Amino acid sequence: MAKYLSILDQTYVNFLLPSYHTNLANELKKSRKTYLYDLGIRNMILKDFSPPESREDRGVIYESLVFLTLLPLLLPNMELRFWRTKKQEEVDLVLLVDRRPYPIEVKAGWGVHAPPPGILAFTRRYPRTRATFTVSKNSREPLRAESITHHFVSFDEVAEIFEKLR
Repeated sequence: MAKYLSILDQTYVNFLLPSYHTNLANELKKSRKTYLYDLGIRNMILKDFSPPESREDRGVIYESLVFLTLLPLLLPNMELRFWRTKKQEEVDLVLLVDRRPYPIEVKAGWGVHAPPPGILAFTRRYPRTRATFTVSKNSREPLRAESITHHFVSFDEVAEIFEKLR
């Protein structure tokens, strides 16, 4: 299976996203996530073209949307990863800028004005984190906790994440 995913990655059908870990040896052992460049292919495989709001897999669709929005905007000093622990703590995307991590969690419906549990677990594990991002339907004012700014952006504002890093 890994061989086929690698071929699809090399032919720009999908993108293999490596996991984030500060220990390079562990990073190379960790799993990868895959994102299709064309969500229509995913819909065709699943035989489901209904609107994302009515789908049970809408979280994956929104996460792919955020990934596909950020990927072409990356500069040479940036990369995207994801983070997951054995305890199943997870952050959908980790934007690395000059090797500094900025976790990004995508939520189809996040009505709480607080960071999701995965973001909080990440910031405990990586105290160098200075900003986090929760992407959902609604934007909200940022929260400041200790030395971390937690941003809440809408799907329409995803590209503006880079501006909030300055």
